[in-house]
Amino acid sequence: MKKRKISTKIEEVDDVSAEVKRLSSLFEHIDNDHKSLCQDLIQNAAFMSVSLRTLQDDIKINGWVEEYQNGEFQSGRKPSSTANVYNKLISNYNMVIKQLIALLPDSEKENAEKSVDPMTDFLMSK
Repeated sequence: MKKRKISTKIEEVDDVSAEVKRLSSLFEHIDNDHKSLCQDLIQNAAFMSVSLRTLQDDIKINGWVEEYQNGEFQSGRKPSSTANVYNKLISNYNMVIKQLIALLPDSEKENAEKSVDPMTDFLMSK
């Protein structure tokens, strides 16, 4: 199966910058003592979010499973490498987002949880 190029590096940089802005606005209510510590978490979350969307596009096009051939007589199907990367990355993304949400005041937590869930975006795009 031929792989299709999903996005360009420039698009991804622009998307990461936009996602940093979006996440920064969602987490603007983190107290000032923790805000400077959160910038790296926000940068990482933005990068992971954009990467997850790129991986989702690849999965939509190429599927979760790929064929393999080991030698002449062994072949079959296995989870795609994209699916494996996606599963690991979404776990890391969720961990970073939970860390950021934990630093928010209680009154802001529910709104932030609804706004940063990549699974919601993925399901809505189907």
